[in-house]
Amino acid sequence: MERRKIEGKTLILNAVKYMEEFDNKMNEVAMAIVGFFRDLATKIDANKEKLKQTEIGFQVALAQCGDHHDELASNQEDQLTAKVEEMCQAIHHVELNEKLQQCFDLLD
Repeated sequence: MERRKIEGKTLILNAVKYMEEFDNKMNEVAMAIVGFFRDLATKIDANKEKLKQTEIGFQVALAQCGDHHDELASNQEDQLTAKVEEMCQAIHHVELNEKLQQCFDLLD
């Protein structure tokens, strides 16, 4: 009878020990999963911020290119207007042809 009590006690202690080990393993797995998702969320947030900064940089660069293009177009338009005025004031066809060629050179 005493032996049965000892065997029962040993079985219960082994079961409790197994449950504690299982609980510890599940806790480690759960903590690892939580850590993974926390790291993933942190990286996603960082990438969202990086994407936002890249988009802002792209918009600024696009605006600068547009401004530069507008400035170039305006300068070419002014130069072409000046050449057209010179063509209108040309006295003979040789001078007129020279001014016309200068206009074509500006357009190229």
